[in-house]
Amino acid sequence: MLKSFTVSNFYSIGIEPQTLSFEVSKKDLLNDSFSERGSSYFTLLAGIVGANGSGKSNILRGLSFLISLIKDSYHTHSTDANLSYRTHSLYSHEDSFMEIEFFNQGDLYRYTIIFTREQIKQEVLTKKAQGQKTRPVQIFSLNREAKNNLKIPNIDINKVDKQRFLDRQNVPILSGLLSTGYLPKIVFFNQCHFSIDTNYTILRHFVSFSTVQELSENQALQRKTMNLLKTVDMAITGLVFDDYIGKDENIKLLKFKHKTDTGREFELFFGEESHGTQAAFGLFLKIIPVLENGGIMVIDEIETNIHPHLIQKMLSLFLDKKINKHNAQILFTTHQALLLKELTKTQIFVIEKNKENLSTELYRLDEVEGVRNDENHAQKYLNGAYGGIPDIDWLARGFYN
Repeated sequence: MLKSFTVSNFYSIGIEPQTLSFEVSKKDLLNDSFSERGSSYFTLLAGIVGANGSGKSNILRGLSFLISLIKDSYHTHSTDANLSYRTHSLYSHEDSFMEIEFFNQGDLYRYTIIFTREQIKQEVLTKKAQGQKTRPVQIFSLNREAKNNLKIPNIDINKVDKQRFLDRQNVPILSGLLSTGYLPKIVFFNQCHFSIDTNYTILRHFVSFSTVQELSENQALQRKTMNLLKTVDMAITGLVFDDYIGKDENIKLLKFKHKTDTGREFELFFGEESHGTQAAFGLFLKIIPVLENGGIMVIDEIETNIHPHLIQKMLSLFLDKKINKHNAQILFTTHQALLLKELTKTQIFVIEKNKENLSTELYRLDEVEGVRNDENHAQKYLNGAYGGIPDIDWLARGFYN
């Protein structure tokens, strides 16, 4: 479970750290969309709204970047490669910063990293055991500017490996420790799932070839996906997997069975379905494993090609304790204000651009003075009461002046 994520100097986010916190006070527990951990409470849903170009996607992109850096960089980064990201254009010579707090099998972890494109400069990982009342224990720390730059007090690591970790300056120590088995597996990182189109060239909810092959062999997943499709009345009555003999192997092609009210039936290949059907189906396939196993689903522009009523149905799955038994979370950005109607003020984040330095600024709705949970958040947002809406007056100013 994600507690918080903080980021600075990453794409449109300037040097002022921006924090996305899922922790809420007990008085704000208004429905079943929260989880209790000890004496603290955390939301299971969070939506981010804001104008085009305000930086909504960059918050999600930052979280995705950090998780990938931890999980994959030890195996994928060559020793002389720069990290693949951009700083804010006004702060290109400043360090970037990220911090994530999360629960892993009941224990609370905090990981902090300071970096440039060329080098990981500082890292700290701490852990507070479940039910522990004392201060968190530091697992390791790195400061490349210090004399004793790497401290790993409770792990017996040989000198060769330690030096190799230090030599690979573009790879986090955490990635090295996890990849080589010096640290036990942290399952939280594998339970973070992203539907973010960082290249803006493909559908965000694209269903890959490998996904279809896996689905064809997984009858339980087929059944659960069909159950969801039936609840949203998409007129799909079954899945068919046709054999296709390629050059080197046999593969499966996905078809959807349809049935009219008069009983007539026909089949369509997945690629022949509407973008909306494809997107909804792809999103279902991503969400089901998260609901079954726990973790967090992160979706950019959740409404892409999908009707808001269908999205509300998807979000409701995270509120159903019979379905969401492991307190899975969902974080999404949206331009669809209707989705805010069912959220509390602690589940709505607003993003604006600071006009002085054009940096992304993020705040939670309960930070806005006077906002109540019983008001129509969707309508008030559209009316401009919370900020984060586009300045459409520039159209008239630019046209007539």
